[in-house]
Amino acid sequence: MRNPEAFIENQYSGSRAGLRPIYEAVIAVCRKLGDDVVIVPKKEYVMVRRTKQFVIVFPCQTNPNQLELGLCLGNQPIALERSESFNSPITHRLHLSKPSDVDLTLQKYLQLAYSLA
Repeated sequence: MRNPEAFIENQYSGSRAGLRPIYEAVIAVCRKLGDDVVIVPKKEYVMVRRTKQFVIVFPCQTNPNQLELGLCLGNQPIALERSESFNSPITHRLHLSKPSDVDLTLQKYLQLAYSLA
């Protein structure tokens, strides 16, 4: 089995290396949500879970300058793009271009996703 850190290194190498600080900012917020947060690197994305998955993070396939973030928010009435193309628990998505995109609003969405997991 490959080292999970190798998955992250591969996802954020080459032309996507500039996305690593955005990824790190998202993961730092997720880690602060609770002691039960588990970061699970996969080949193509990183899953964040507690009792169940609540976030996925990965480099955007169509724009090498963006990171995609999928959130499990169910039917919450929020102003984020609904996602039909991610795996089934992911209901909303957004694109991040810089670490400062991980702002207070996004942190609230992450908190909500965590609370629903």
